[in-house]
Amino acid sequence: MWIKGETLGAKHKAFSWMFDKRDGISIKRHFKRSTRIDDYTCKDIEQLLGYIKTQDTVPLGNSVVKLAKGIERRGLGSYVFDTIKPNTSFAQSTSQLAAVMVQANILAYNGVEKGMEFWFVEGNWQKKLESLQEKSVQEI
Repeated sequence: MWIKGETLGAKHKAFSWMFDKRDGISIKRHFKRSTRIDDYTCKDIEQLLGYIKTQDTVPLGNSVVKLAKGIERRGLGSYVFDTIKPNTSFAQSTSQLAAVMVQANILAYNGVEKGMEFWFVEGNWQKKLESLQEKSVQEI
């Protein structure tokens, strides 16, 4: 079942997500003429969280224009682009992924709409996502 969410930035863009402990997180975004679903495997998430744990804070860093030009600062989006999937649209879905992870208390952030910085919150990320998903389904 798809869970509704919204991004953390000023525009609060709507999206949907679902989690399966075997497959990972799927993020569904709606555009004017299409819908796109991006899938992050559990391995992808482990890899991204492993990177975040090695940093004090990590910016969002997922501008499509800057990623395409190779000038985006190191952050969630650029890490995903460089190490998981070299696709700018996929890397931009880190906005939605970060929103879900903040809501699940896997990541915390500085609370600003521009210049977001994220850091890891200790705990089992899979259990936290399962708990958030169960809670969200009960509220529907």
